[in-house]
Order: sequence, then structure tokens, then C-alpha cells
Amino acid sequence: MTILSNLLWMREAKLLRETVMKIKTQVGWYRVIHSYIGLFLFLGGIFMFEKTEELITKLFDGKLDKGGYPYLDHLHEVSNRVLGDDAKLIGLLHDTLEDTEMTREDLIKLGYSEHVVSSVEVLTRKKGEDYPDYIERIVESNNRDALNVKLADLNHNMDISRIKNPTLKDVDRIEKRYRPAYIKILNKLEEMK
Repeated sequence: MTILSNLLWMREAKLLRETVMKIKTQVGWYRVIHSYIGLFLFLGGIFMFEKTEELITKLFDGKLDKGGYPYLDHLHEVSNRVLGDDAKLIGLLHDTLEDTEMTREDLIKLGYSEHVVSSVEVLTRKKGEDYPDYIERIVESNNRDALNVKLADLNHNMDISRIKNPTLKDVDRIEKRYRPAYIKILNKLEEMK
């Protein structure tokens, strides 16, 4: 844990103790325990985001995207475009298995849930896998979080303004690769409603 997280934890622990004493006298132990569970789930989520932020910074710091911008910006942008804690974590991690030396086992050891890890695996393009086959595999997974993260990823990748001096090759990649994939995934999500 960082110094900031330690300070936040100490402040939250003090507030928690004070709140528990107030709640205990008013509503009884059942509700106190219920409140504790909710708080720990909330704090656990915060710590996973902090851990993920540290991990992706270590893995992607100094790397640039096709537009010459920090790759971390892309990961944050994808994460910010999806809803739900798991989906946001998946968005931050979506390129870790494909573009770094991280493995599924590494993510499990770091405490990520099976759902988060399997979703990142679904989003990982395998060596030698054709792009249409890769997109089809994501669609066939029926993994709503993976589909939403890939849709956000494609949406960000299709933003040609991210490329300082776009060429016909860039436009071609968007129109022939990303847009059909985007439509296919969007249709699958509509079908799953």
C-alpha cells in the first residue's frame, strides 16, 4: 500500500469506528454487521483499482499508442467508457496479457477475480489469430463485460483525431477492420438485451 492509501485507510477506520458506535446504539448488531460488509466490499474495490493503476503504470509506462500518445491514456479511456467495477478493471487490464509478459496466473495471484481474468483472456488476441476470428471468438463468448470493453476499445481506436497525421492506411484500418468489428459486437450486445 502507498502512503496515501495508508492515510486514507486510517481515516476511514476512525470514521468507521465512530459510525459503528452510533449505529450500534440505534439499530442493533445485525445492521452494524451488514454495514461492515458493504464498507469492506467498497474499500476492496478501491484497493483493486489502486493496485490495477500501479500495475498498468509499471507495465505500460513510456509506451506510446499509434497516435504517439501515452498508452496509459488509451487504457484509461477504455475503462472510463464502460460501467461497473469489473468492467472498469477489465478495461484497464484489457491489453496486459497480449502486450506484456503478464500471464493469467499472474493476474490470479494479484487477487483479480476469475471473471475479470477470464474476460481479459477473452480480449487477448492469440498469436497468429486472424482478426475476424478474434472478433468472432469475443462475440461467441457471450461475456457481456468483455463485449462492452471491446466496444469501448474499438470506439477509441476509431477516433482518427488521435492520429496526428492520419494516412489512407489509418482510414483503411478503421473502415475495414475496426468498424465491421464494432458493428458486429454492437449487434451482439443488442441481441443479448
